[in-house]
Amino acid sequence: MKRSCLILLAFWLVCFAGYFFLLKPYMAWHLQLLFGFFASLSILALVGSLRNIVTTWRKTAAIRRAQSGLPPEDGKLAAAIGRIEPDGDPLRSPLSGRPCVAYDYKIYHEDPMAAHRPERDDNFYGGLAMCPCSIHTPQGKFRLLGFPTLEHVPPQFRPTTSSRENFAKHAAQAFFEDARSMKGIWDQLSKVEDILIDDDGSVRKDLRLGDDPGSWQGVKFREQLVEPGEEVVVLGKFSALRGGFINESDLGAVNDLYPGKPREVAKQIRGNTIFLVLFSIAYFSFFHGILALFVYKS
Repeated sequence: MKRSCLILLAFWLVCFAGYFFLLKPYMAWHLQLLFGFFASLSILALVGSLRNIVTTWRKTAAIRRAQSGLPPEDGKLAAAIGRIEPDGDPLRSPLSGRPCVAYDYKIYHEDPMAAHRPERDDNFYGGLAMCPCSIHTPQGKFRLLGFPTLEHVPPQFRPTTSSRENFAKHAAQAFFEDARSMKGIWDQLSKVEDILIDDDGSVRKDLRLGDDPGSWQGVKFREQLVEPGEEVVVLGKFSALRGGFINESDLGAVNDLYPGKPREVAKQIRGNTIFLVLFSIAYFSFFHGILALFVYKS
């Protein structure tokens, strides 16, 4: 993950520097900085969308192979389609108390003036967990060994009263790592890679993101759950030696978990990629159109 982030940062800096020097004859230095910043981001978005096209083709091909009954190949991107079940006792969600094989939760106060900017919210607690579990498919049972991204699992908002009671029980036996300061946040970010590549199938982390709220009025209790017996599609790197799906340290080599039928999942993956490609093309065209106008008028 660190290597991928550094490569992206280096690529963006090269693009930014190139734009800064190319625009020098046409505008003041502060406009060079402004347009160089956004234009180089548009290049990054365009390259990212092209990468997404390749990734989408690989993912949908993996789903088709699994649907046709072919077993996953060792060391390659593969799909597991079926019911996900715990290998032992399931987890209990910290907010709803429902049984699950994986969860992600967050307790926060939403900033009403910045509904589309979650970084402006007041965050209090957050965490994630997964118990050893497997996907039961027509090709066999495959273990889910690396914590998957849950961004495709719809979030659920829980009632305040019951959530507070359940969370109090959870907090009584949980260890919360402090992420309130910048140092704490940096320490937690440095541990993300360790969480992702943990390959024993059991993960748990609870974070204290801020001080307790003075009043619980308006506080949001959000969780994402993967429940036992749920129909899922898991996409990731398959290890024949481990008999399941593992994460790697590279940013693009993390297991993806999608709830639902394979046809719906493939459609969702393609739809997301089409949107990102169109957005990146529009973004690129907009800023380079403005740059062309500046150059022309100068």
